[in-house]
Amino acid sequence: MPEAFQSAKFIVTYAKPGDTAATLATRYLGGADKAWMVEDYARATSFAPKQEVVIPKVEWNRPGVYPNGYQVVPVLVYHNIAAQRKGRLTIAASTFEEQMRYLKAEGYHAVSLDAFLAYLQQQRQLPRKSVVIAFDDGHKGFLQYARPLLKDLGFQAVLFVVSDQVGSRVNAAFLSWDELRELSEDGVEIYAHSKTHQDLRRSAGEAEQRYVRRMQLELGLPLELLRKQLPGRDGRLEAVAYPFGEWDDRLLESVKQYGYVAGFTVHRQPNPAFIPLLTVNRSQVYADWTLEEFKRNLATFQSQDLIVSKPPQGRPAQSPARPTTEGKSALSPRERLAAPHNDRAEALEAEGELRAALDECDIALTINSKDARALARRAAIERRVEREVAALVQEGQALARSSASEATRYYLAALALDPTSANAFEALRAADTMRAPAVRPVTPPTKYLTHTTRADDTTVSLADLYYGDPSLASAIERANGLRPGAPLGAGRVVKIPEIPGVRFFPDR
Repeated sequence: MPEAFQSAKFIVTYAKPGDTAATLATRYLGGADKAWMVEDYARATSFAPKQEVVIPKVEWNRPGVYPNGYQVVPVLVYHNIAAQRKGRLTIAASTFEEQMRYLKAEGYHAVSLDAFLAYLQQQRQLPRKSVVIAFDDGHKGFLQYARPLLKDLGFQAVLFVVSDQVGSRVNAAFLSWDELRELSEDGVEIYAHSKTHQDLRRSAGEAEQRYVRRMQLELGLPLELLRKQLPGRDGRLEAVAYPFGEWDDRLLESVKQYGYVAGFTVHRQPNPAFIPLLTVNRSQVYADWTLEEFKRNLATFQSQDLIVSKPPQGRPAQSPARPTTEGKSALSPRERLAAPHNDRAEALEAEGELRAALDECDIALTINSKDARALARRAAIERRVEREVAALVQEGQALARSSASEATRYYLAALALDPTSANAFEALRAADTMRAPAVRPVTPPTKYLTHTTRADDTTVSLADLYYGDPSLASAIERANGLRPGAPLGAGRVVKIPEIPGVRFFPDR
């Protein structure tokens, strides 16, 4: 008997003493970086000697939809990291390390934004416990405190930078273009967070022509600078993080116009594969969180009972009879090994678990490619899946106008049956778009403080004083109708607006 059986989809092998997902991935999939495929399919990381292990050779469920729910990916967003905590947005290095080591110990995979965007377009599968680690603004604390730790843990990270803070607003607190270039060459992904970090929505009374020009600067110029300063971006899908997470339909039109494929908010929810690409959720990590509060933002699966297929009415489809023998010795070794998978396929089909039943047929055929029982059952299940997927999508479309949430259940059930169904995936994304608010309302601050300036005050120093984060200077500028970087002078009364989630006087 061979050490392993192989087909186009699966490898069936038997564990050796000391085998783990990593050793099996190295032996059969070309490297330990594919260990997640073994883990996720087998739902195990280690194996007993001689235990049968089924290893997928190809991705088997790109959207991550199953009969009991679907995969979601949290995007964690940080601002600054320092030796000590300051306010809510500058996290202590020790706290950040505790969070990252927790992720590593619990088996989370910090994936690249490139991989995440491919997942959102049904172009690749992600490990079930995936997370994206993002940093906004481009603070130098990333280089000093975060990057060494992330590299040591093998975690990917993405920076969303405000181009003015690494361009015309040169500041030792922010990364320079040389530093960003070096990080990019070392594998850190870098994307746009606008030019000035001002609200990108069209404001009340702002003329259309003026708004168009402002978007040309806020969205177009950062892309030009990134492509000029950071070589090797040809062919890369571009993404933008909206300042303060704010967006509306008019902004999304501009974002698409400038070629951005994805846009990121700060809505505290993880993301299914079918999230609308221009309104991807991110969870802001705050400096005063306990580890328990951090854990609550790490959901990677949304449980949901989907519409399960029912056994067909009437006489069940016939499959070839099982081999009748006077004893097991009459079966060939391959037939004996394939028989349990055939039995499971039959039981799963009767329960309506058609996708799992198909897998069991394919595993049986991996062991014994001429297994008549598996061939016949597989053909019958494929025909049934095709019919049921078409019916579920059609039913979902009929419900979409009256109830997008109910339509979603049908599309999810279709994807659970056939994860490759482009019709079900696109319909699901369209339904999710309908369920999302079409426009994020412009919510004025509920509270202001006032500050009478001294000669040396700037909006940056005031943001540092009141919010604990100099990068929030644009909130003060916007509230007072100031140009970015405009001098204040002494004796001026300046409004300091409340920002949701950020405390006034953070160190008091």
